[in-house]
Amino acid sequence: MKHRQFTTPMIVEGGHATRLQRVPLFERDFKEAYLQQLLFEHPALLPIDELEPMFGGLIPLGREVPTPAGPIDLLYVNAEAFLTIVETKLWRNPGAVRDVFAQIIDYVKELARWSYDDLEQAAQSAGVSGLPSGRQPLLALVAAESDELDERAFLDQMCRNLRLGRVLLLIVGDGIREGVERMAEFLQQTPQLGFTLGLIEIGLFRTQSDKPDSLFVQPRIIARTREITRAVVEIRCPIRPDDVVVSVPPEAEAAGPTLDRFYEHLTASAGPEVVKFVKWSVAEAETRQLEVVAKEHLRFWYENELTGDKFPFGFLRKNGLYEARSLVKACEQAGVPREIGTGFLDEVARLIGAQRVAIIGASRDETLRMPGGGFPPLAKLIPVKDQWFALIDRAVNDIKDALERE
Repeated sequence: MKHRQFTTPMIVEGGHATRLQRVPLFERDFKEAYLQQLLFEHPALLPIDELEPMFGGLIPLGREVPTPAGPIDLLYVNAEAFLTIVETKLWRNPGAVRDVFAQIIDYVKELARWSYDDLEQAAQSAGVSGLPSGRQPLLALVAAESDELDERAFLDQMCRNLRLGRVLLLIVGDGIREGVERMAEFLQQTPQLGFTLGLIEIGLFRTQSDKPDSLFVQPRIIARTREITRAVVEIRCPIRPDDVVVSVPPEAEAAGPTLDRFYEHLTASAGPEVVKFVKWSVAEAETRQLEVVAKEHLRFWYENELTGDKFPFGFLRKNGLYEARSLVKACEQAGVPREIGTGFLDEVARLIGAQRVAIIGASRDETLRMPGGGFPPLAKLIPVKDQWFALIDRAVNDIKDALERE
């Protein structure tokens, strides 16, 4: 096929199949401003968990946020102090891809010069209705969406992310048809910045002809960049053993948290016994062919080879806490009974004296909390670590069986 296309969704109800009608975004009522408003009011439409989970939990920060490079269409933040920039584009002219790539990277260059105060002032200038008034409104906005916000850590992380240009860039359009391979050309212009770039296509379909506002929204990821850590190798002639020097640029080192750095943070916050447990958990996960991802959190995934669906079984946080969100949502998105996810959470809750709760503001997603509030400490898992992994094994097998039955 020359171009990617959305297949037409069907709704099957009462024994009848109804074909949905595609809504072109250039229609009178569905223009670029409509797409912006839709994504601002419903950030869950952006598939962040599948694209770059560390940026998940989007909190809308502003529309048309002013910068010296021009206004940012949509700006989001999350409780971990990671920013997401969205540039919406209707693809009507041949230069659209080239222009929007250049524009969105210019935004990152500007943000890398900003302080925290600059960011807050820009958000206030955008006139965000949800931004609280008074002192430190950005911090207040995030605190309202997060159960346990470490304000000092948030401010430090935000300043670091701004300086390094560690931002998720999303180009969202109605039909990305050409020029995807030109991503590399633009990325080479800014090797010092640690951003991730993704392309997302949004399809709108009418569910009922007599209700024009009733829409089926189908997002999909077209492309994304991969994180690469670069090093500089210096060889001096004539060569002696001590003359080969390998150095990692500071921006590359900071852009990709490693297991060693994660353990360093965890040692300082939770102690050596918790670090020993986490190292054991990583080894156990690898023997079970679970994917271990070290970002700001340490995450265990099961990825089904046939479908590509990913199922997270826990976030081990560097402050010594355990978070178990996104499994229920992943089950629903893959067409797997959500009871597999909720059942896993219930069993883990019984092991460590926690409880399963719904996440406020998230669509049918759930996690674990202690009775007094807050995420469970990792230390709670140490005496029941074998039972914990037995529950993971059982849930993985249940997921495999459910996917095979589809």
